[in-house]
Amino acid sequence: MATSLDVQKVGVKFLLADPANYDLLSLIPVFHRWIQTKALDGLLIDVADYSHLEQGPGIMLITHEGDFSFDLAGGRAGMMYRRKQPLDGSLGERLVEICRICLGACALLEADSEAGSLVFRSDTLTLTAYDRLLAPNEESTRTELESVLATLAGALFGEGPHVVEVERPSSEPFSVRVSAGNARGSEGISGLLSRLER
Repeated sequence: MATSLDVQKVGVKFLLADPANYDLLSLIPVFHRWIQTKALDGLLIDVADYSHLEQGPGIMLITHEGDFSFDLAGGRAGMMYRRKQPLDGSLGERLVEICRICLGACALLEADSEAGSLVFRSDTLTLTAYDRLLAPNEESTRTELESVLATLAGALFGEGPHVVEVERPSSEPFSVRVSAGNARGSEGISGLLSRLER
């Protein structure tokens, strides 16, 4: 998983299985309760409401280490975790950890009755690099990350082949969708999480 790219500011997003089945405002008290009960690791700080933006970050849970959001960007609802603070390890190890953190939040939402009956897709994720200097939205970045993304997909979904598709135009940050091949990824969010925690 070696690469010369040392990207730290990375976001991952797992999509909602039923993109119409959510009540955005119901997540505000849920995220506040997470802060009160310290439901997630790290320093949980505040909740921000961006529900007025049609394809914005939705409802955000701000933490010192990174920001969680029930994100609506691109018209696709899902759980996003955007890392702000550096992580130790290789880029591949950091991506696995960022996915583990995001999957943990997805699992909490799926188990939270106050959040509704949310279910997240376990066959695909979107990964975005927010450092345009280190990871410009160019084919060279995808080539550089190819082996890292393949290893990440294997850790999440098992043996390939997997599909990696560039998500955004060159004017936006580098973003790829990584999908399981051959109908894999059917084990659910808890299954993906258990894979990464082995």
